[in-house]
Amino acid sequence: MHKYLIAAFLFISVYACSKADDQPIGAKSDQALVQDIMIADSLQNDVIATKSVPKIVTDAITNVEKLDKPSDTMIISVTLKPGVDIRYLNVRFVLSSQSKYAKISPSLGHMSDYSKGGGIYKITSQSGKNSNIYSLIIKGS
Repeated sequence: MHKYLIAAFLFISVYACSKADDQPIGAKSDQALVQDIMIADSLQNDVIATKSVPKIVTDAITNVEKLDKPSDTMIISVTLKPGVDIRYLNVRFVLSSQSKYAKISPSLGHMSDYSKGGGIYKITSQSGKNSNIYSLIIKGS
């Protein structure tokens, strides 16, 4: 009898502690949000002195990610460390957990010249339903 009670207790404990998936298996995400930015030089050293990225929160009821302040503009601002050559930077966006399969255009992750100060990037959700335009501003120190 004790075996059954222990087994039932373990089953209930494990089930109660498990979290439902954010989305059903096979479902495509409608999210297109940038959570963070990483910038490296040609030696792959981090070159960011300061950065500002719109904050993302997860709605407690719907479990959907959204901007903390919907009125926030989609601007990512970065100041580089002193002495960094802005002509040779490897910029990468870190997409939010619900946006991880979104597409970034133009593509990132390779050495590029940012001497003109940044660029405009379109993030399109995996489903293609939503997209967001982010302005990237990169300043030397």
